[in-house]
Amino acid sequence: MAQRVGLLEWLLLDLASPPLDANLKAVTKGGLRVRRLKPLPLKTPKGTIIPDWRQHTATVLVFLHDAHCHACRQVSQQYESVKELFAEWDAEVWLIWRGERVPESGNYAWDESGKARREWLLGDSAGVVVVDRHGVVVRQWDASEGKGFPPPEEVLVALKHLAVQCPECGVPDGDWASLAS
Repeated sequence: MAQRVGLLEWLLLDLASPPLDANLKAVTKGGLRVRRLKPLPLKTPKGTIIPDWRQHTATVLVFLHDAHCHACRQVSQQYESVKELFAEWDAEVWLIWRGERVPESGNYAWDESGKARREWLLGDSAGVVVVDRHGVVVRQWDASEGKGFPPPEEVLVALKHLAVQCPECGVPDGDWASLAS
């Protein structure tokens, strides 16, 4: 009898075929690609915080260069504009800047030492990471080397899928495609 596997598990299984997302970086353990983020401090205008992944179904971490980067300022505006839409799917958005110069608006933080960027993004470039309430990386996009940031709509698809997962087994409840559309 064939085992029923949800889409997320299918994406995470170590299948013989190449992964759908070549930018997904994860550790393979027991046939599953899983990476849990360690809580690390970030600076905010209100002081130093340590993100608590348990507050939301998902957290979207958008790693940007400093505010001198025109492309990163545009990306931050794009993600700021969809913050309420992401919140409808119980997702929080964090704009994480490198360096001291950051824009004055939005839910942002900066990673002065670069440790969070190197540990969470697995590099020192820019990109987007979606983390579930357990701190497990669900999706990751690398925006380095001309690849560009994923459009917010692409990130929203991952958030919708994650939001309709059964909290116990991780399989989407019912017809997740119709729920998430």
